[in-house]
Amino acid sequence: MTVATTSEHPKNGNTAAFTTAWYVSPDRRLWASAGYRYFEGGNKVLWERAGSRVDISGKLLSGDTKAAGIPTISGPQGYEGMDYQASGVTFPVPGCWEVEARADTSVLDFVTYVYPTEYQPAAARTGCIDLRRIYDGSLAVLTATVTAVDDDLPGFARVSFLPKTSWKMPQDGLGRFELHLDLEVYAPARASETYVLFLSHQPGRSWQIVCPFFTLATIDEGGTLHPTAIRAGSRRYLPADAAGLDREVRALAE
Repeated sequence: MTVATTSEHPKNGNTAAFTTAWYVSPDRRLWASAGYRYFEGGNKVLWERAGSRVDISGKLLSGDTKAAGIPTISGPQGYEGMDYQASGVTFPVPGCWEVEARADTSVLDFVTYVYPTEYQPAAARTGCIDLRRIYDGSLAVLTATVTAVDDDLPGFARVSFLPKTSWKMPQDGLGRFELHLDLEVYAPARASETYVLFLSHQPGRSWQIVCPFFTLATIDEGGTLHPTAIRAGSRRYLPADAAGLDREVRALAE
């Protein structure tokens, strides 16, 4: 994998403020935000570039490389007269990708891992603005006990859960299930812990946590809720204890 630089940044201050990690071309004229992680499907990438646009190509380095297709880029609508460009970059399948970006005479090559869709937090279909919208945008809302914590793709743990209390469930119910928890974002899960979970999923895909920075928490034996996000969120939607959670979520269900 290509290691993004954190000691250099683009010249444009607006661009540089987007993230602390960047991929950069040898001539230092083409920059791409390394961001947090890349996921299968769409990703927002900010570029600083020479010329009027960025073009990309790429190839999957493992698996069925011929069937994988190529990454695609949107834009630069609205950025033609600027030295930066915000784009959507879409990877058709997960895996290890080599990406080549070009702008004017600059060429940027980097290798990155693209994670499956279900490894990405889910945004509520109605937004993460408040608990009501998160509840309405979730397919399942429950507490669940951790039954196992196993190795997963780099940077993640595969955590198995058994439902306990539910306020919202899909029609066919929910038995034991697994989630992929990002170890750089959330405190490590431990067997027998109880979690509060707002969940959703795409058809045929595994469950994802909805708006986890605002909703993912554990419940201790005394009933106190503890947010698990390593970076504190600017807003907290859950009450302080399990009794308050039950009252609020029951009210949302009415």
